[in-house]
Amino acid sequence: MGTLSIERKLVLTIEKKIIKVFNKYFREQRKIVMDYINSHIVEVQKADSDYLNLNINELIDKLKRTQGNERIINNLESLLAKITTDTAKMSLKEILGSFDNVDVFRLVNTEAVDYARERAGTLITGIDETTLEVIREKLIEAIEEGLSAQELADLIDENGLFGEVRSLMIARTESSDAHNQGSLIAARESGVVDGKSWLLASDACEICEGIVDNTPNPIPLDDNFFDADGEEYDAPPAHPNCRCTMTFETTTPEEPTLEFEETLELAESSELQKAETYKPTEAMAKEAKRALKWKAEGKAGGTRVGLARANQLVKRENLSESTVKRMFSFFSRHEVDKQGKGFSPDEEGYPSKGRVAWALWGGDAGFSWSRRIVESLKKKG
Repeated sequence: MGTLSIERKLVLTIEKKIIKVFNKYFREQRKIVMDYINSHIVEVQKADSDYLNLNINELIDKLKRTQGNERIINNLESLLAKITTDTAKMSLKEILGSFDNVDVFRLVNTEAVDYARERAGTLITGIDETTLEVIREKLIEAIEEGLSAQELADLIDENGLFGEVRSLMIARTESSDAHNQGSLIAARESGVVDGKSWLLASDACEICEGIVDNTPNPIPLDDNFFDADGEEYDAPPAHPNCRCTMTFETTTPEEPTLEFEETLELAESSELQKAETYKPTEAMAKEAKRALKWKAEGKAGGTRVGLARANQLVKRENLSESTVKRMFSFFSRHEVDKQGKGFSPDEEGYPSKGRVAWALWGGDAGFSWSRRIVESLKKKG
């Protein structure tokens, strides 16, 4: 099958709007930082370490009060939803032919909107965390080197933290993510797609070329792509500014149209047509809930794939054989993370990034559960 262009007019228009949203957001945050610098720079330079830390935390608190506000989250959610729903709708039409099934379309549209809502909140949280981390680092650096107010302001601006380049990078990356997730939602709900392939952009980088080299194309729809370092991706983008997309493989020859009843039956019974599925345990769901709570608190660790897996576990959704195998593969590769600092509750830095990622996939309960299933499958041949 062909692929819907990520460079179409709607996506590019929404990108420009996202850029404006973040340009305004970053200008507001820059003003808070610069006002603080101008009113505290002499006091901070003369302070001892304890008082210095208090002043830094004062600025961080001021920034936090402006971050993650409902206005920008709702604005971003609306923009991402336009891309995701449009891509899902057009992809569904491409997969099923001349499509007029209102029920299936509503299902896809709802999932696309839900994705945009969840992604908007997660995105803002991640961006805000980066902003706070960089501001703290630059303040400490300026104090240690005895910089003037203007020199500190220049240091922050040179970093690009509040610049238009950062807004552009966010817009291009998130529009790509929304586009690819929309197409993936359509593929899953169509009932006739069983494979996907990573389609390299014209300016593809070594990371994405490595994904194509390391992952046989096509792969089952519910499987993940792998890069050279073993990182997993359910879909592009693999990195900021990535413009790669996907193509899909159908289980049946493409027809120009499908009757209403036939299309609805395919969509509603797609899960029943798959091989045996496996229900996660309560212990796995509990561990996933802990991980999602950590992420909501701003803890680092895990990937987009891990977040998606945690949400499946919390709902105790039945998982396919290939997903269970992926889980076992993840745990087997990352068991070494248990040796890292902060993995255990009594260690400094708990929960570490490795501990958060481990929990997103169901923790020890998920490891033992997936191991039992994989071993059982091996015995069956």
